[in-house]
Amino acid sequence: MKPETKTPPHLTPETTKLLQDTIDLLGGILFHNWRETAKGIVQRARDLLEKDADTDAKILIYHGKHGDGIYLANTPERLAAAQKELFTRLDEMGCYWGCHDNSTEMLTEAREGDPKAIAHILETRCHHEYEEWELTYAIDATKSQS
Repeated sequence: MKPETKTPPHLTPETTKLLQDTIDLLGGILFHNWRETAKGIVQRARDLLEKDADTDAKILIYHGKHGDGIYLANTPERLAAAQKELFTRLDEMGCYWGCHDNSTEMLTEAREGDPKAIAHILETRCHHEYEEWELTYAIDATKSQS
């Protein structure tokens, strides 16, 4: 018998069901390819967050060696500005010194402020030590109280 859980008020019944299905998948991790199962769970969770989230609350979060950064990224302009700020911060910390996975030309373009080059470098290096960041959504607590 499963314990009864209370549904947070900001989640739809459909989302709650999908979350429960995702939790049930965790039991299967030990019996088959756990990496693929875990990737699927993470992607489903992100899809659910995006579905239920307020698109005005999109944020970029940087988990850094010298402190974290949280940037509003709810419009293409704000996302580009947040990425430029993060790229500049990482570049000043020396993260791109001696890079072999990005061409010199791409780094030069990014340093000149090219948003496509900046986005490419950040996306290809977001799992490197001290360069981890993610796009996510903040929950508007006023919506869960209605």
